[in-house]
Amino acid sequence: MARFPFLPQTLEYVGKCGFSINDVGRPELQPVVDRAVKRIEESMRTGLVTEDLSDLDIEITSFPVAVAILSILKNEGWLRRRYATAEAKRAYYSLLKVSSSELPEMVASFGWKIKMPKSPIDGVNYSFALHFTDYLVNAAELRGEGWRLISHPLVNGFVYLTPNQLARLMSAAFERRILTRVAEREGDRTSEQLSKVANTVLNRVGVYRKPIKIEQGPPLLESFPPCMKKMYESLKLGGKLSHIGRFALTSFLGSIGFSVEKILELFKSASDFDEKKTTYQVRHILGGRSGRVYTPPSCATLKTHGLCCGSDTLCGGAHHPLLYYQRKNSEKKRS
Repeated sequence: MARFPFLPQTLEYVGKCGFSINDVGRPELQPVVDRAVKRIEESMRTGLVTEDLSDLDIEITSFPVAVAILSILKNEGWLRRRYATAEAKRAYYSLLKVSSSELPEMVASFGWKIKMPKSPIDGVNYSFALHFTDYLVNAAELRGEGWRLISHPLVNGFVYLTPNQLARLMSAAFERRILTRVAEREGDRTSEQLSKVANTVLNRVGVYRKPIKIEQGPPLLESFPPCMKKMYESLKLGGKLSHIGRFALTSFLGSIGFSVEKILELFKSASDFDEKKTTYQVRHILGGRSGRVYTPPSCATLKTHGLCCGSDTLCGGAHHPLLYYQRKNSEKKRS
């Protein structure tokens, strides 16, 4: 249970322990608070929450305390996302160690329809088959061509998967569940002691988030088309972008004069930031490796991939993000 705080039986166990968030000021619960703080700090420092099974009660109860701490920090979406991603990674690695026979019971906690195939598909033995509606909902935010529905066998409405693929989908669902729980707790009454802990956490983890400086000044952001502005601000707050979203924003920023270093500085705020991989991708898009400089996708392509977030009056006469940017800047010069 300590490895999987998203399971209903884990929540039931916490309830049976008589544990209450408002009791965190009691001296005997200080180890729980310390572990909760460590979970959050690890998420910022390494991007992964480690396991500490030396005391299972502390490990289990520290998770809801961490959630409560984050719920107090209402304006720190970047921290919430980073923590949720780090906990999801931990869950993923733990799920890889679980036997295939145990996974369906865990999947049931998400309300998914799943079955274990008895015969191979195209000569390949798959361990699981997930209903396509559950697959689409949970694979929507995962990057890479391998998560497109067409990349998997689809038989009678079920998508065939390996244990690793199912574990990845479960960890993504767990990540969303954490963010939901944090948001749901925002209106709860909290003790003064817990509020002090939350402020301490914010001060400690702040060193891991560098402020983003834009040399071009305020007019530049005001000239962004709505789609690019939304993705840009999402990253600043620690959000994640799809593969096509990352490509679109990177190529757009490069086209209007952002350096590789400035783009990397922006992506550092992302909850799933991988410095080595991101550096390679950004340099490639900006022509640092092949000499080919990529331009952003057209508005039609962005709409196809669901990246168009609604148009303003200027969008109607522009068919490309760079054209929008050019016209917006021209308007500012005339005004």
